[in-house]
Amino acid sequence: MRKKRLAGLALMALLVIAGSVRALADTIPTDMAQGETPATVTGLEVEIIWDESGLVRVGRELPITVRVSSSGPQVDGSAIVYAPANRGDYYKMEERLSVSAGETKETVFSIPVDYSTSMILVEYRDADGTLYAARELTIRPGYGTQEIYIGAVASENVDLDGFDRVTLNEYNGITTRLFELTEETFPDRIEKFRLYDIFLLDEFDRSDFSAAQMQALDDWVYEGGIIIIGNGSDMAAQAQEGETVRENWGSGLYVYCGFPLWDAAGNFSEESSVREFFYDTIGADSLSALENSMQNGTDDYWNARNMTASVDPARLPKVGQYAVVLIVYLVVLGPVLYWILKKKGRQGALRSAMIAISLLFAGVIYLMGTRTRFTRPFMNYASIQEIRGDTVRETIYANICSPYNSSYSFRIGADYDVLPVLSYDNQTETFDTEKNDCQLAVYYGEEGTQVEINDDIPFTAEYFRLSRRSEDTYGAGFTGELGLFRGEASGYLINETGVSLERVCILVGGFLIVAGDMEPGQQVDLSQAPIYSVPPYRQYEMLQTISGMYAFDTASESEEAAVAAWRNEVTSYYINSMMITQTNDAVILAFPSRENVNILEEADVEVRGVTLITAQMEVDYSRDGQVYVPVLLQEPEVLQGNYDASDNSTYLQLVVLQYDFGEVPVDSILFEWPEEQAADSYMQAFRGTMEFYNWETGSYDKIEPREEYDSAYLEPYLDGENRLTVRYEDETAEEYSYQIILPQLSVIGREEP
Repeated sequence: MRKKRLAGLALMALLVIAGSVRALADTIPTDMAQGETPATVTGLEVEIIWDESGLVRVGRELPITVRVSSSGPQVDGSAIVYAPANRGDYYKMEERLSVSAGETKETVFSIPVDYSTSMILVEYRDADGTLYAARELTIRPGYGTQEIYIGAVASENVDLDGFDRVTLNEYNGITTRLFELTEETFPDRIEKFRLYDIFLLDEFDRSDFSAAQMQALDDWVYEGGIIIIGNGSDMAAQAQEGETVRENWGSGLYVYCGFPLWDAAGNFSEESSVREFFYDTIGADSLSALENSMQNGTDDYWNARNMTASVDPARLPKVGQYAVVLIVYLVVLGPVLYWILKKKGRQGALRSAMIAISLLFAGVIYLMGTRTRFTRPFMNYASIQEIRGDTVRETIYANICSPYNSSYSFRIGADYDVLPVLSYDNQTETFDTEKNDCQLAVYYGEEGTQVEINDDIPFTAEYFRLSRRSEDTYGAGFTGELGLFRGEASGYLINETGVSLERVCILVGGFLIVAGDMEPGQQVDLSQAPIYSVPPYRQYEMLQTISGMYAFDTASESEEAAVAAWRNEVTSYYINSMMITQTNDAVILAFPSRENVNILEEADVEVRGVTLITAQMEVDYSRDGQVYVPVLLQEPEVLQGNYDASDNSTYLQLVVLQYDFGEVPVDSILFEWPEEQAADSYMQAFRGTMEFYNWETGSYDKIEPREEYDSAYLEPYLDGENRLTVRYEDETAEEYSYQIILPQLSVIGREEP
């Protein structure tokens, strides 16, 4: 009898296992499970295209194109991409791609690439699941393929081969790779541009290219691309002969050159290299950031994580309230209950009464915790909205997760370009669909982007980057006038965005002007607004001023502190990643009083976030025939030692810098000396001797520290090209490897007649 029972249980277990395996097999792609052979249909052609070289750039998205043509049948199909994700899972992207007779359509996917070996599978299927085409790509982006991809468009008589296969960094093995494009191969979608790091345009005529191509180029620059335009192009008109003009746009950079790129070397020196060319045109910071991305890949994951990991104080339990309830519970459950029952002579009911009191207080605790519990998926987002004329460019990082081990879905509006942001910390070389469901599925369509998430661990976050361009979102934006001279502001600012704003600030020339809260149509007198000096090493203090409070250690204590900490993170990202500091234009920063970002459609998801509104403003630096240059546009040249332009510092005791004041006739030079108490634990203010190089004697003169040196004093120290060479020698003991903050220079000059 016992053997029969065991046999029955074994049979039942086998049936359960077989049913589970069959159910799992039904959820995975049939080609992976069964090796399905693509079907053939007369007149239907499917192309799956990517860079055949296999040398995929780490930190860039790999563009994969699926193109479908039909000369006969009508096919309602979809293009599908499968790629590995964390913990051996996989994710997929899918977009509807249907064609009628005589029609050709294509779609482009952007696939993030990391150091780990990645297998990518691309398919084209019809609505019934029939497979028509499939390609598998194994990419091995490692240290041997650290190449900066350069796209180039030039006329037939222009040779840009000098930019190809050039070693930029021998220590890290970073080289360039040139892709020469034509009108036909020039990308018309931003996904195709994401393969490149830099674009060169020489002898380039915009009229030869479509509006879609130019818009895709502009969108790519906004996301972080760098475009260098030679004077043979009709886009470089604003650069004077021989000079370079930089214009920031979102995270990227437009560089206009007053010389042809093919003859770039002749505009510097005979020994000029491509690296020196990039150093002079895009700047040391941009070049260093490019080289750093070769080593570390994209920072999107950490940007998304840092900006959306906000604490919601409303979800935190009030410890004091729970302590009071616990004390009352212990008192009532013990002496009070016993005293009452003894007084009534009902000591025998003590056990039942204790159980009843325990259940009552359990209910109280449960009700108190109602507001702290998540009952559905939730999303945190950080939105940056940049106003340019009547156009608003919006970049959003979103963090979505569920409190339960469950699957859920939501839809994002069709006006958003949606890209998953993935972490490959635990990525394996292959992914096994027979053991894991699809972790993340993204379906692109005309009505929006549908996202389905299969959470195997509660509170596992999925990150996304969204972007869009909208018109007339904030009306006229901001209008006004701004003057700045030696730390004194003048002019006015009007809020014409149509929304109430909080903490309106203006960041300009190393200063922060706090206009405060502004209602729609309100005007603020900037001469009466508080103004603070904000050198690079005091960024935390600047963020504290912008948000209104220091909130990094108190974010869990109040809603106000949590919002301030969140705003600090978003503002820090914008200043460090999207705002080029080498400019004397003013940047307006503000936060709407009420969040009005409508990201999700048809979704039972809690949404909370913070929005930063930004805009640029022209500045008048002149007064009474003089001009003030608060931030030098050109970084000093390092003649000896080490120098970090991001915070104006060095980690060596001795450094020699040469400052170039360009064509500004110098009346005086101002030195802003760093404050001792302002430095962080790993930084210290410069303490030591400062020497100016004397061009008349050919030696260095020890200089008494001052806040200002006039033109008469500077006469022997400025060379014929209006340059000042300064030698700093710090007195710090050599065993202390502090980051030493140097003085910040600004210039008072004469206006040109």
